[in-house]
Amino acid sequence: MVENAAQKTQKKPTLREQVQTLEMALDASNTQTAILREQLDNWVGMMAREDMGWASFDPSFMDVGPSLNQMKIWSAQLRKGLANVHMNHGLKLRTNYIWGGGIDYGVLPSGKGLPPVQKWIDDPINQANFFGTRARHQRESANFTDGIVLYRGYTKGGMKYVEPIPLRQITATMRSPDRPDQIWAYKREYIYSDGSGKEEFVREWRYTDQFISRKDDIHIPVLKGEQILEDEVIFDFQVNTQIGHAFGIPDSLGAMAWANVYRNFMMNGKVMSDALAQFAFQVTTKSKTATQNVGAKLADMNQAGSTLVGDAVLNSVNSAGKGYDFNSGRPLLSVVAAALEVSVIALSSDPAGGKGGGYGTAQTLDLPTRLAVEARRQIHIEDDARVLTWMGVPTVKQDITFAPLDDSAEMYRQLQALALVYDRGVIEPDKFADAALDLLGVNGNIVPRDVIVPATVSGETALQKAQGLPQFGQIPAVPKPPTGPGDTSGAGNGGGFQSGGSGKKRAAATTANPSQGHSSNVGKGADGGKQGRTDTLT
Repeated sequence: MVENAAQKTQKKPTLREQVQTLEMALDASNTQTAILREQLDNWVGMMAREDMGWASFDPSFMDVGPSLNQMKIWSAQLRKGLANVHMNHGLKLRTNYIWGGGIDYGVLPSGKGLPPVQKWIDDPINQANFFGTRARHQRESANFTDGIVLYRGYTKGGMKYVEPIPLRQITATMRSPDRPDQIWAYKREYIYSDGSGKEEFVREWRYTDQFISRKDDIHIPVLKGEQILEDEVIFDFQVNTQIGHAFGIPDSLGAMAWANVYRNFMMNGKVMSDALAQFAFQVTTKSKTATQNVGAKLADMNQAGSTLVGDAVLNSVNSAGKGYDFNSGRPLLSVVAAALEVSVIALSSDPAGGKGGGYGTAQTLDLPTRLAVEARRQIHIEDDARVLTWMGVPTVKQDITFAPLDDSAEMYRQLQALALVYDRGVIEPDKFADAALDLLGVNGNIVPRDVIVPATVSGETALQKAQGLPQFGQIPAVPKPPTGPGDTSGAGNGGGFQSGGSGKKRAAATTANPSQGHSSNVGKGADGGKQGRTDTLT
C-alpha cells in the first residue's frame, strides 16, 4: 500500500521535460561523437603527413620499379617540398659539395679535321643549358626531386647544342623487349608557339644517345601526328637506379616524410614554449576575496618593476625559466640527414648540437658525406662523357676530373705523405707527378723534364743533376770490378758530394764472374762534414 501510494504521488514528467532529457542525451552523444571524430581526424592527418612525398603503391613497382606516371607525381610533390627549410638546405649542401670547384675536361682534341668541341662547349647557349654553373646546379636539383635529367642533343648551323627537357613533357618510352629496364627512345609532347599566337601540338620520338646507332633495328610504333627525329638524340641521366628498374629514385624521396615530421615537432615545441612563457608567477592568499583583489591589482600593472602591495605571496611557477627541449627531436633530423647523405651538423647548422664538442663530431661524420659526393661525381663524369662522345671526342681522349674535395689542411698532409715516399725512392717520378697533380686538381699539365729540382732530404741537388751523377731512387752505374780479390784502403779529400776523406773500400770478385761483388765506401767529405754512403749490389 505504501509503495502504491508513492507511485501515485510520483509526478509524471511533462512533455517539455521529456524533450529536455532527450536533448541532453543527444548533446552528450554529439559531444562523444565530436571527440571521436577529432581523434580520427588526428590519426588521418598523421597518416597523411607520413605518406607525403609518396605515390599510391603499385604492386608492379617491385618488378619493374616506378612508372613514368609515378615519377611525375613524385617530382611535383618533392618540388613543393623544397619549401621545407631542411629539404632546401639539404639540396644546397649536396650541390655545393658535388660541384664545388667545378669540373674539368682537360685538353680537348683540336686542329684541322677535328670537331671544334671547345667552341661548342663555350657557346653561351650550351653554357646556359648544360656546361655552365647554373645549369650544373639545376641538373643536381632535378636529381634531387625527379631522379632523372633529360637533355636533347641536336645540330644546327654547324653547331651542336644540348638543351634540357622537362620530365612532365615525356609521355612514353620505347623499351627493349628482353630488358624492360633498358629504354631505347622517349616520346615528348608539348605545345609549340611561334610567338604570333599560333600554337601547334607537337609529338616526337628521339632515340637515346646510347641506341641511336641501332635505330635501323628498333621499330617504334608511330601513331598519326607523331614523328621520329633521327638526326637528334636524347640523353637520360638517372640516379639511384636498380637492376630491372627503368627509372631511378629521387635523392630526396626518403627524406621528405621525415622532414615534415621534424617540422611538426619544431612547431609543437614553439606552441609549448609560448604556453610555458604565458604564466610566470602564482599568487597565494588567505582567502578567495583576497585572491580576487590581488588579481585586480595585477591587472592594472602594465610596467616592469611594479610593486605588489599586501599580504599575498608571489611564487614563480615551476615551469618558469624552462623551455621546450628542442634537442630531443635531433634523432628525427638525423634520419633526414641520413636520407640526404649529409651530416646532421651541417643540415642543422648547429655544430654543438646543444652538447658541445661540435667540431670534433663534425670531422668524424664528414667521411660518409665525402664518399657519397665522390660516388655522385663519378656518375656525373660518366654522364658528361656521353655528351663529349656525341660531340666527337673519342673516349680514349677524354680526361674528365673534378676539383679535389679535400680541404687545404688535408691536402697538405697528403702531399707530405706523397713526397715522403717519393724521397725514399718507393715510387717513380712519373707516378709521383701524376698523383700530385690529381691531388691538386691540375689537369692537362705536361710535366717538365729539364727543370733542375731543388735539394731534398735525400741529398739530391742541382749540382748532382747538372753533373749527371746518380740521383736518389736511381741505380748508380756499376763500377768496373777489380781483376781479383783485394783489399784497398786509402785517405783523401772529396769535394761537393763526392765521397772521400778517411774511408775503406773492400771488394771481392772471382775470375770466373768478376761482376759479382759488393763495394762499400763510407767516408767524410770536405763538404761541411756530411756523411755519405753508396752501396752497390750487383
